[in-house]
Amino acid sequence: MRSEDRGAPARGTGHLTSDAPAGDGDVEQTWEISVPAAASELASLRRWARQVLHERAAPGDVVDDIELATSELATNVIRHTGSDTVRVRVTRTRGAWILDVADAERAPAPAGRQLPPPDDPTGRGLYVVSSVMDHVDLVDVEGTTVVRCTRVDAS
Repeated sequence: MRSEDRGAPARGTGHLTSDAPAGDGDVEQTWEISVPAAASELASLRRWARQVLHERAAPGDVVDDIELATSELATNVIRHTGSDTVRVRVTRTRGAWILDVADAERAPAPAGRQLPPPDDPTGRGLYVVSSVMDHVDLVDVEGTTVVRCTRVDAS
């Protein structure tokens, strides 16, 4: 794990956008982790996300929502992209937490809060993530496709 300060991540609009720092000082701190893209790593990613948020006194519902989104999105990277690694970044801004999960190059675009057809055995992960996060977008960060989620934290 490494921790560093960065410029504020741009918020997407549901389309592929560039990651342009806002430069307004909203970012308080960023934490990142990279693990092999293997199902055996999912539990460690969930623990890492929970620990980062707990140590920063995030409210319990925010911790639960970001842990769930981390797990669902990392699973999508493992199942659908062929990437060798899963990269997760959590950024604390004034009033929100930003979760980035990469590499989502061949991941389906976030479809909002639509359930897949009942006979489809998969496809509920992005629905679940969209249900617990305030914004879910696909963005381009330095040539890498990232699913970016924002969770507002009013505390």
